[in-house]
Formats: sequence, structure tokens, C-alpha cells
Amino acid sequence: ERNNKRKMYDILIKNGFNAQLEKWDGYKHIDIAIPEFKVNIEVDGRQHHSEKQALADLKRTYHSFKKGYVTLRIPNELVRGDLYVTAKFIMEILKESESQLNQNLEDEE
Repeated sequence: ERNNKRKMYDILIKNGFNAQLEKWDGYKHIDIAIPEFKVNIEVDGRQHHSEKQALADLKRTYHSFKKGYVTLRIPNELVRGDLYVTAKFIMEILKESESQLNQNLEDEE
């Protein structure tokens, strides 16, 4: 799982995104954080499929949401099986996020 997070992080960095690996947000470590877009990426392994872990993940997502962040939960199997397609969709989400953030700034002016 850790290796897949690193691969995803490397792709984001190579594509010009200011990603941070294992960023501490005051509550937990985020697998990959992209603060300028207010997006967190969590690469979830099989342990996240249990009810107890799913509830803990939901609480973490809520904590990030209260700070204005969106959390993308990506199954490790998807990253491992189709890294580049997964990265492409994540980058599309980030570009859309940037567009919406810019639109919000324009609306405030």
C-alpha cells in the first residue's frame, strides 16, 4: 500500500501538483494532501473494509471536511491495478477543483 501511495504522489509531483506525502493535519496523517486545492487523497487497503475502520475513516473525513477539505478515498487495488488511469482521474478532479476555486474568487470580487 505504501509503495502505491508513493507512486501516486510521484505522478502528481511530476505533473506540477504541490502534493505532500503523509501530511499531519492536526488530527491524523493524510496519505497525500494537496492544500492549495483543499483535497486530501487516502489510498485505502483491505483493512478499510471493516465496519469499525470504515467508521473511523468517516470520522477522519468529517474532520477534514470541517476544515474545508474534500477527501478522495481510493482503493489500493485500483491504484495497484491501473495507476495511470487512476492518476488521470485524480488530476482531472484537481483541475476541476482549481476551476471552482477560481470561480469562487471571481464571484467575491
